Amino acid sequence: MFKNMLHTLILTGVLLAGHAEAGCNCAVGKEFLRCAYYVEKQGDLTQQKACLTYASGLLEGESPGRASWYFIVGGDFDRAITAARKAIDRGEYYAFESLGEAWLLKGDTQKAKAAFTELRKAVPGYKLLTTKHFETLTRLYPQKWDSTKALTLLK
Repeated sequence: MFKNMLHTLILTGVLLAGHAEAGCNCAVGKEFLRCAYYVEKQGDLTQQKACLTYASGLLEGESPGRASWYFIVGGDFDRAITAARKAIDRGEYYAFESLGEAWLLKGDTQKAKAAFTELRKAVPGYKLLTTKHFETLTRLYPQKWDSTKALTLLK
């Protein structure tokens, strides 16, 4: 019963968050569910392909900001950087967060700091975004992600 309730909550969240938008087909929606539940929530990196498929669908559907996060969750930091830059060029400044996260995961502290600095300037409520994402990245990439370092770069 709990499992059914959890799936219902996830599906409801998907619909409310706009993931069932017109440009997003059913197959891509299923990949989102697999990514959100197995990778983001459970930390199962064997399911990352679902995140990459979902991110690619978002990018094709002209949602590069959201795509950048799911490329990170899917483990493709280079494509996350490309998608984040596209989002930023379109005025989706919250994507500076994904840009900084991807650079930090790739080991480039200077570029991460520059992106986080722009995030601080452009998005007043950035802490709401970073808290959840930093927790997820700590769970997914414990050997690569350092939340303390990321928080220091955000200052």
